Amino acid sequence: MTLARAMGAEREELGLGTWRAVGRTLQLRRALAVVEDALDAMTPAGPVVVDVSGAPGAGLRTMRVLVARSARLRGFTPVSPAAVARNPMMLRDLVDRHVCVLDDFDDPSRSPGGVAQLIAFLAAASPRRHVVIRFSRLERGPSASVILEPMSVRALIGMVFAGGACGPSEDDLFTAAACSEGLPGVFLASLNGAYPAVSSSFVVHETRARYVVEEIPPLPLPTIGGRVLGGALRA
Repeated sequence: MTLARAMGAEREELGLGTWRAVGRTLQLRRALAVVEDALDAMTPAGPVVVDVSGAPGAGLRTMRVLVARSARLRGFTPVSPAAVARNPMMLRDLVDRHVCVLDDFDDPSRSPGGVAQLIAFLAAASPRRHVVIRFSRLERGPSASVILEPMSVRALIGMVFAGGACGPSEDDLFTAAACSEGLPGVFLASLNGAYPAVSSSFVVHETRARYVVEEIPPLPLPTIGGRVLGGALRA
């Protein structure tokens, strides 16, 4: 029996149910910094491929969302090949843009031919720089891939909001973190009692940044001996 099922069975015996909501906060991952370096690079022109891999439960799904956000903030248009396949009219809006292609190898609807056609279309449309991020849950990805490294016990515990009568205790957090092998998905499954390890499409709404231009206060009038300069000259 896995740790998640064991803790879920214990909660069921206590009449607390087999699932509970756990508040969480995102933790910085070194793999994201590597991908952002590829997004910041100016050369070479045309499509560039970056492979990101991680074991099941390593946080690859969350990583995909963070990469999409980082790409958008850097002027790229993040797009999924599956979305383009469902709506081919999107291609006309991508001609004059820098595109970040989010290629999920675990997507059941993924078409290798469709991905290749999308990359070829972008390369032929313009010499603009595009970045293709390929996500895979292979335990050992390509030799040049960016690996989602295991998280420390402190980082795992720090990603959970612990509080309330139904929240996890300190012992629950430490036990789950120590037995998760550094995998955030396994860690959260141990606390929640359930972990849907499937890949699916979803939409993320971000709060729009508030841009405020502060007015510059007027400069004080020059004075001579405590008198305004204009009045002093007239005197």
